[in-house]
Amino acid sequence: MNKVPLLICLTVGVLLYHSDLYAQSVSTPHLVIATTDSWHPYSYTNAKGEPMGVLVNFWQEYAEKTGVSVEFKVTNWQQSLNNVLTGKADAHIGMVRSDKREQSFDFIEPFFSIDTKLYFNRALLEQISVKDFLEGFNQHPVGVLYGGYQQDYMQTHYPYVKLATYTNNQQMMEEALAGRLKAFVADTQVTNYFLNLGNKPGKILPVQHLYTGVLYPAIAKGSPHFKELAQGFALFNQEDKSRILNRWMHYSVETVYPRFLIPSLVAFVLIVLSSYIVILKRSVAEQTKQLREMNAQLITLSNTDSLTNIHNRRYFMMQLNNIQKTQCGITLIIFDLDNFKSINDNFGHDLGDQVIQFVARQAKKLISNDQTIARIGGEEFAVIASFPTVETAENFAQTLVTTIREQSRTTFPQLGLVTVSIGLAYYPKPQESYDLVSADNALYQAKNAGKDRVVSIIEQH
Repeated sequence: MNKVPLLICLTVGVLLYHSDLYAQSVSTPHLVIATTDSWHPYSYTNAKGEPMGVLVNFWQEYAEKTGVSVEFKVTNWQQSLNNVLTGKADAHIGMVRSDKREQSFDFIEPFFSIDTKLYFNRALLEQISVKDFLEGFNQHPVGVLYGGYQQDYMQTHYPYVKLATYTNNQQMMEEALAGRLKAFVADTQVTNYFLNLGNKPGKILPVQHLYTGVLYPAIAKGSPHFKELAQGFALFNQEDKSRILNRWMHYSVETVYPRFLIPSLVAFVLIVLSSYIVILKRSVAEQTKQLREMNAQLITLSNTDSLTNIHNRRYFMMQLNNIQKTQCGITLIIFDLDNFKSINDNFGHDLGDQVIQFVARQAKKLISNDQTIARIGGEEFAVIASFPTVETAENFAQTLVTTIREQSRTTFPQLGLVTVSIGLAYYPKPQESYDLVSADNALYQAKNAGKDRVVSIIEQH
């Protein structure tokens, strides 16, 4: 009989405990956000499996502004859509709005726009025109993200093009960088990330801009979360959006000093005699000078090609992006060693390296201080210059071709002649931005025309 009150007390205690836990969970609003693991730089996971990216930062700031905790449910792209539609997630991290998706999703405030392009392997560009390719006159499939807007867009606008679907961007990019996938559709920033990671400049080229889409946070049609999400994202102004976006689209180098430096100096001053202050100042000045010199050396090393001691691709791309928008006569030159593979195969890689160093030395002698030269690939070099006319630019390029050929006679008698082919893109008028596509196309024309020559393209637009 004494056990009955005890059982009643235990039951009441358990109920009170669970009701307290329930009250705590109800008191803290919580959202599960469906996201994907390979959409750099928008949404991906780091080495620890933690969500990262522009869109992740948007939702983290949403949590700070509203007090609503957010949890990221990371899967592949198609599964992230399914998780929202089946109620396993409250909202999707961000997607492009379309008529088809509006049948299943409601969209909140826009985040920002993204550009999507069609990319070709450079070898494919020699075989077929983009127009014929998109009309279906080819056997190569176009890679797209399964369930992504790129897939819907291609099926709607280019129904004759065969598609190859991939569950994530990384898998697709690995196939493209390996040369097994000859064409694909992807967002510009995603492609830039993987191309830089793969270190294969010029092997994959953007051949056509397809669309500019706007990313929105999305929820399942009729979801009760619409009002609270709309109110939460309405708290974001344009400054907030730009600040978050600029964390990922612009990078800077910052010197970080140890946090304990200032407290240590203060403690030191309090316990030492004033006579040591002069010594301390001298020591700090010397260390600061050494630190500056080390930083300068590191910057130089990070911008220099170790084999040739000229600039590397990283530095060249920074200079390309910093060309003044008011400058006329910009000339972009790409030159490539002819038959370099046979030199490596027949004479060994040591001699091949000597040939690359020789070409760099000869080119550097012709470059003035206001021009930029860099090694951007294995046997590939590039130049940024400015000339008053296209004829002057062509004369400079031809001098480069002739000098390398003639100087190689005595330097490498065992090779016969060392020659280069040059592709030159000349811009009479200032451009909003510059890339190497036209110069690269001109280079391939030079190769196909017999090598050891200059082919130029004048960009009038």
